[in-house]
Amino acid sequence: MNLRKSITIGLALLIVVLLTLLGIRWLNNNSKPDISASLLKGLSNRGDQENNALHMLAGSMLTDQGLVVAEIQKGKAANYYLLESMGLLLEYAVLCDNSNSVKQLLTIIDKYYYTSGDFYAWRIKQDEDDFPPEQATALVDDLRLIEGLSQAQTRGLGNYNRYFGRISDSIYRYETVNGPFVDYYDARMKEPAHRLSLFYINISALEALAASDERWKKPNQAARILLRNSPVNSEGFFPAWYDYQSKDYKYPQQINMVENLYSSINYSLAGGNAQAFAGFLKRELDQGAIYTRYYLDGTPASRDQSAAVYALAARFLDNMGQREDAALCMEIMLSFQINKYGILLGAFGDLNSLTVHSFDQLECLITLRRGE
Repeated sequence: MNLRKSITIGLALLIVVLLTLLGIRWLNNNSKPDISASLLKGLSNRGDQENNALHMLAGSMLTDQGLVVAEIQKGKAANYYLLESMGLLLEYAVLCDNSNSVKQLLTIIDKYYYTSGDFYAWRIKQDEDDFPPEQATALVDDLRLIEGLSQAQTRGLGNYNRYFGRISDSIYRYETVNGPFVDYYDARMKEPAHRLSLFYINISALEALAASDERWKKPNQAARILLRNSPVNSEGFFPAWYDYQSKDYKYPQQINMVENLYSSINYSLAGGNAQAFAGFLKRELDQGAIYTRYYLDGTPASRDQSAAVYALAARFLDNMGQREDAALCMEIMLSFQINKYGILLGAFGDLNSLTVHSFDQLECLITLRRGE
């Protein structure tokens, strides 16, 4: 009886050990963030275009790790992932009041983009099973995260002071030089940029930083002054950046419409009059299209169009009170959405080349959500 009892106890213990090991293995295999399922909740409250766009993003542009692929080319996902994409997805999740997705995204961002140097990398690349971060920052991406966190707290989606503090500390340490903001910090060269791109200036984020800490007063004021004092031309085109070494604004040979739209939106938020650019966009719409690049005199430098340009133009023109023009931009934006069944159903991209950029997909999702 004692032998039988010992065997029974031994078998029971063995079963417990095996079940424990299997449980650990199951947890390891299933501990990846299920951000896709979290994002897709509440789809009944969205229109068909937004539903399809979000399903496409969740099904074809999110990795098992919860990272957003930067682009799909010829139907194949790229092996690099931008902090820009994560920030835009965070903004979308906030607009959806999806606190679970916000928390998951912040965990993923901290895990993959936060470096040993205590800054957030602007990009990571996949090397087999490893995801090494670039040793450089981008102010525009960090400010986008600050804006998202601020909006999340304003909308009652949770307390994110820890994340806010970590990102703001990183910006202050690496992306300000003697007060003013700079574009980036290159950790390999151990050197910051010597310029500030005007489209990097995010007024909502600056206001959130200024409200959090007195140390942001000088950088906030300096950035606002640079934006407000920029020499906007007759078409409403902004210089691309301010050079701290030459102490002068620099115009590029061609104007990038996405950048100029960002600058114009924030120029308006800073109290500037962006009517010249609103008028330019209206004239272009009346002639049939807004292109991605222009020469300084307003003639197209390219005949390319993009969904993201129309998405941003719709938001800008709506803010300017040009409702009909904003609606037309939304209509053209939606014409870029692929409506044929397949893995690209719902994508804002090109069906012929099987190309989709995460920037277009996310800006269009944000515009659709803001339009609800």
